[in-house]
Amino acid sequence: AMVQDDVRANLAMFYLMTGRARDARELANEIRLDRQPQAKAKAMYAAVVAESFARTGGAEEARKLLETYDPQDKEFGQVAGMLLRAQVYTYTATKKRGRARTAMEQLLEIDPNMVAAFIQKGTRPELSRLAKQVLAGAGALPKPKMRWTIREILEWATRDFAGRGIDSPRLDAELLVAKALGMDRVGLYLDLNRPLVDEERSAIRPLVARRRGREPVAYILGHRDFYGRRFKVTPDVLIPRPDTETLVEHALECIPGDAACRVLDVGTGSGAIAVTIASERPLARVTATDISEAALIVASENAEALGVASRIRFERANLLNGSEQYDVIVSNPPYIARSEMAGLQAEVREHEPITALEAGDDGLDVVRALLTAAAPATASGAHLLVEVGVGQAASVARLAAEHAAWELIAAYQDLNRIDRVVHLRRI
Repeated sequence: AMVQDDVRANLAMFYLMTGRARDARELANEIRLDRQPQAKAKAMYAAVVAESFARTGGAEEARKLLETYDPQDKEFGQVAGMLLRAQVYTYTATKKRGRARTAMEQLLEIDPNMVAAFIQKGTRPELSRLAKQVLAGAGALPKPKMRWTIREILEWATRDFAGRGIDSPRLDAELLVAKALGMDRVGLYLDLNRPLVDEERSAIRPLVARRRGREPVAYILGHRDFYGRRFKVTPDVLIPRPDTETLVEHALECIPGDAACRVLDVGTGSGAIAVTIASERPLARVTATDISEAALIVASENAEALGVASRIRFERANLLNGSEQYDVIVSNPPYIARSEMAGLQAEVREHEPITALEAGDDGLDVVRALLTAAAPATASGAHLLVEVGVGQAASVARLAAEHAAWELIAAYQDLNRIDRVVHLRRI
């Protein structure tokens, strides 16, 4: 529940910063402050909830909530600015102009740029006037375009990416700016109005340029999260995707948690599947193969970083290697038809390894070879789970039926309700 509250608070903060106060209010209604034991985190939640209420007709509720938090408490750090901003909105809405001005003046001492943000287009006129008065009184009225702030660089990068037809332009902008500045996305929102120094702008520019060239964000960041773990990725490996977590989930159902089990991951790439299985099933003995030596290096590094290198054997092979027997075989093989390659997103078509994508005229060349190669490496009752492309599950089931070695157990859907994994059992 605390994790859910943290997600709600951070998303509500994003909505507030982007003018979506009603969306923030919906999330704020679900946040429970009494579940958070840390005073600073509880104060941040309170600031987000109070501002959400104050900006959507709930100023009196916001006032009562804020009375229990003192922005001058040194323990709150940057959160003090959030509390003061919430006070400005609350006291303005409740017509307590003197207290609103006091809160604005205190906010000026902490972060002048947070005060300057009230002057932006779209801010309520009374708040904009108050901010101008406070800034002018302190001799701090900002000049137009006097500097680039984190907010401005995010907005510029978002517009730039959107204009180039890039999916999720805001998310990409946040991830790249956060990487350049050495912080996480929450840190960006806590520091939105901070001006950037020249060195920081110089660090952001090359990352934005790479994304303009449609290089995947995961390659620019150098990592992708998968099944709750962070994996290194390079252009030598396919970027792990949420669809493949469906394959892992059902593979784990076939692997006992209290007994030894021999598992093979065919076409391991980054090692995401093999490493996850080894992490989730400590008694499993895992072998991972790939035709690419460069991919095996990345997979080995991930196994080492996540503490399972001693329990995975990496081998260079086209599908299977040697005569060892396995209880469970899993694979996310290439399954894109040659004719479909040109229609893929530029991020995939131009940057991810083609050997991990294309598989002949119908996209099933590797699956056919795997069905044949896996039969002698398994005994009756062994499992074979294969990830497939859209509309391929029925075709793979028919191919399996042509082999005397396999029977169909099920086809499992991913989060988009697409048949994504075919589960076969050795007869």
